[in-house]
Amino acid sequence: MWNIGCALLPLFEHQDGSVDAVLRPVAVAVCVHLVQHYQRKMAGSSKAPLTEWQEKDAKEFMVDHLQEGVAIAEIAEKIGMSSPDFVDAFGSTVGISPQRWLTLLRIQRAKDCLGDRRLTIAEIAVRCGFADELQFKNVFLDQTGTTPHVWRRGLFH
Repeated sequence: MWNIGCALLPLFEHQDGSVDAVLRPVAVAVCVHLVQHYQRKMAGSSKAPLTEWQEKDAKEFMVDHLQEGVAIAEIAEKIGMSSPDFVDAFGSTVGISPQRWLTLLRIQRAKDCLGDRRLTIAEIAVRCGFADELQFKNVFLDQTGTTPHVWRRGLFH
C-alpha cells in the first residue's frame, strides 16, 4: 500500500480534474484486491474461510512440523485464530478438517518413504509424525486398506 501511495503522489501535485479520473479506478482496484485476498467471510456463508495467506501458512506449518506432531492450537495461533475458528475455517476452505488433511499428508509422506528399503517401518513412523509403529500401522491400514509391510512389498514385486 505504501508503494502504491508513493507512486500516486505525483498525481496530487497536479490540481486539475484528471486526478479524480485516475484515482477512482485505482481505488476500486485496491478495494477489489483487499476483498478478494483478505476477506474474513464469504457472502452467504455462515463460516468464515481462511484467507489465501492463512491457508498457505497453515499448510506450510503442518508440513514443516509434520515429524514433531503438531497441535491444532499451534497452527491456529500461527495464523492468528482460535482453535475452533481455525477448524471451522479450514474445513470451509479446504473441504476437510485440518486433522484429516494432516493424516493424508502423513500417509502420503509414508508412502514415499516406504520406497526406501533402508528405512524401517518404525523409522518411517517417526519421520511421518506418528506416535509409534503401532499407531502408524493402524492409521495406514485404515487409510489404504493394507499394512505398510504389504504396501512396501507391492512396490518391489
